[in-house]
Amino acid sequence: MTSSVPEGPPPRGVTVRFHVGLDHSSPRLHDLYRRADIFALPSRAECYGHVICEAMASGLPVVACGVGAVPELVVDGRTGFLVPPGSPERVAESLEALVNDPALRIRFGEEARRTAQRDHDADRNIHGLFDLMQDLPAGRGWAARREAPERSGATMLVSADAGERVRADVDAGLRPCPEFLGLEKRFGVRLLDWTALRNNRGRRSGRQSLSHVAAALRGLRQASAVLSDGEHLGIPLALGMRLPGLGKTRHVMIGHHLSGGSRILAFRLLGVRGRLDCVIVHSSNQAELVIRRLHLPRDVVAVVPYAVDTNFWRPEDYLEEDGLILSVGREHRDFRCLAEACDGLGRVFLTDDSAHSPNAHRTSPDVWPANFTRRSLGLLELRAMYARAAVVVVPLLDSAASFGITAVLEAMAMGKAVVVTGTDALRAVVDERQTGLVVSPGDPVALRDAVQRLLEHPEERRALGEAARSVVVERYGLDLFVARLAQHLRVGDPVAALREEVHEH
Repeated sequence: MTSSVPEGPPPRGVTVRFHVGLDHSSPRLHDLYRRADIFALPSRAECYGHVICEAMASGLPVVACGVGAVPELVVDGRTGFLVPPGSPERVAESLEALVNDPALRIRFGEEARRTAQRDHDADRNIHGLFDLMQDLPAGRGWAARREAPERSGATMLVSADAGERVRADVDAGLRPCPEFLGLEKRFGVRLLDWTALRNNRGRRSGRQSLSHVAAALRGLRQASAVLSDGEHLGIPLALGMRLPGLGKTRHVMIGHHLSGGSRILAFRLLGVRGRLDCVIVHSSNQAELVIRRLHLPRDVVAVVPYAVDTNFWRPEDYLEEDGLILSVGREHRDFRCLAEACDGLGRVFLTDDSAHSPNAHRTSPDVWPANFTRRSLGLLELRAMYARAAVVVVPLLDSAASFGITAVLEAMAMGKAVVVTGTDALRAVVDERQTGLVVSPGDPVALRDAVQRLLEHPEERRALGEAARSVVVERYGLDLFVARLAQHLRVGDPVAALREEVHEH
């Protein structure tokens, strides 16, 4: 903690130093930022607070007064603390909280630096300003540049918001990069996401999906290929693509849960199959199921293993394991089995939110054990929780679909030992006793034994976690996944990209 410091030692009993004659380019100021733990700026008025940006860019948590533009820089409880002006007691309380909690200082400081990089980077903002000035005479702007990927001839329907905030957060490392941004950046695929819909409801529903498909059909005649992420879009889009003029557009659909009764009826009775050039599934057992139940030709079905952003989901060296048992996800989870297995077995944290499947099929105990904590987590909080966890448990109901794959790959990418239910899809991902432990569905005794074993043998879980991280980086990385999708869309030069990925690994 520092403020502005005279040279030489302070007088006896004085703990404040004043540094004078410094400006933003002074090496001594840079050194002070580097040596400090906390930045404090209690003031009664601020037009902007440039020094706050400097401190945040230096990775310091901030204590400042909520005046002027300061609340636009400092997010209270996330990058520092905001206090009312003229309140020395509140300033002291905030400083004391940060002084006494090193982990809080680190978390606020890291978030402050990410925020500064994302929103207040001078080089990026200056170039952005010049870009806007260049665009004005021609009457062009951000929207025109976002449409540039149309020249690629490929479109992807994205069941999410792919707006500027999402892109900025990915660039700043605040969230993992989704595959659709990888396809846009590397292969010029045009994205049609929820921000393009006239009546965007910001959540998945039947009405939202139909609106999405209608918007896609209006602009699809010039596209060489279209990728629909999920059968909720792919089935109605295939029906719509039977309209005249769309016969030359290649349709690739990622199938998640294609074996359900309603999907089978759609394929058999509505003629969906005739407007699907490729159906992508994430495991070989799903491929066999789809071929058999939907009567699809074998050469139409492709297996592309799922992937995660291994740059975002990576081991956090500054956080140590503290014996926590973590379970992530909601869809097709057997929480009754988890509760019975882990009742009284250390501390269990469960986060079971799902934006896409809030009413997902799952079991729940009548009463949650006292050692369970349940609450929602943001992506950065979730990554920190993975880092703290000793064991990650993914308890599933038996299914042929790849339920739980996201949580499993995230945990493995974080270098964590996982205990998973041995569904057909996950047995292909988790190698028993090599990258994790696999138990039979609905067996709380086996689940408890597996978790307890890893809690009691830190060397074994460390070895499993290291092997798991290596496997995810080699086989389930985002770049490889994107290159494989592009190969089936037949855009860019995905074969060369695949060669590069294989060579790197």
